[in-house]
Amino acid sequence: MSNLSVDPEGMGREGVNIYDCADYIDDLLLRHRNFRMSLGTPWGEGRDEFAREMDAVMPTAEEAFVAYLEFLATAFRDTADRTVGSARSFHLAEEANTSVGRHLAPDGQGRR
Repeated sequence: MSNLSVDPEGMGREGVNIYDCADYIDDLLLRHRNFRMSLGTPWGEGRDEFAREMDAVMPTAEEAFVAYLEFLATAFRDTADRTVGSARSFHLAEEANTSVGRHLAPDGQGRR
């Protein structure tokens, strides 16, 4: 027989901290966008072959990078939501089990 133990309060407290990861990613995205806008086109404006090749490749790579970071922030938020929700469910189940246990014993202590 195995035992399962959950700390709903700790789980909820730490679950909320996962939102900080999403906020950090949002901050990275904001800094990236601001830096990119101030930088302009670092390889020039398409005057030579190198600039044309970079124009063909870099926007796609940058879009993929931004999409990945946006996905990561969403994943952190979803994980935090589910972790906090699970902690709440565990807490409610614990309260319900304690309440049921009190009503089973004549002394109100949940013993037979």
